[in-house]
Amino acid sequence: MVLSGSRNDMPWRRRTATCTAPVQPPDSPVMTAAAFVLGHLAVLLALAATAGVAGALMLQGMPALRAGERWALAPTLGLAVLGHLFGLLGLLGLLGRPAILLTVLAIHAAGRRHWRAFLLARLQRRPARRAASLEDRTWALAAAGGALLLTPLFLLALYPPSAFDETLYHLPYARAFAATGGLPFLPELRFPVFPQLAETLSAALLLVAGDVSTHFVALLATI
Repeated sequence: MVLSGSRNDMPWRRRTATCTAPVQPPDSPVMTAAAFVLGHLAVLLALAATAGVAGALMLQGMPALRAGERWALAPTLGLAVLGHLFGLLGLLGLLGRPAILLTVLAIHAAGRRHWRAFLLARLQRRPARRAASLEDRTWALAAAGGALLLTPLFLLALYPPSAFDETLYHLPYARAFAATGGLPFLPELRFPVFPQLAETLSAALLLVAGDVSTHFVALLATI
């Protein structure tokens, strides 16, 4: 029996050729950069909010503090609290993404009274927004000026880790903590023993948002 037609003329080959997947266009560099910046800004704000709530919970027994003093002390104290909590998770061998997220949720659940007071204060100020006082305008200008001054620091924090100290021991510690879920001793590093609250915080951020976000620990501490 003689078969007519070449192999390339067979119908099934023609159908296969027409069923190729469409080529996806590359993502826009502007959209990629915007997603990168906005995503890391959300991580920084979440870290600041969590530290602020954790610090506010520690300051509940100090009613003599003024509002400005509480705003300044709460995030600072909260960073230390988070470092100790994540260090405790590491000592228990539980330093992983689920335990970190549960810890963050527990902090915000425990501080729901502070969130309620914060939101009520903003809602009560809204009816009088048209007749804003000079103090309100001053606070608004100060907030805008502060955001403008902090923008270069935030953009600088988005640069990949390259400093000698973070690549020699800070990040290696954070990566080891994130990889093992514990706090291993690393004798091969240049400084194998020193206080490691920043490293436990960096390990938590590394697990949740990547290595660039580890810069936000120092950025928030500087602010």
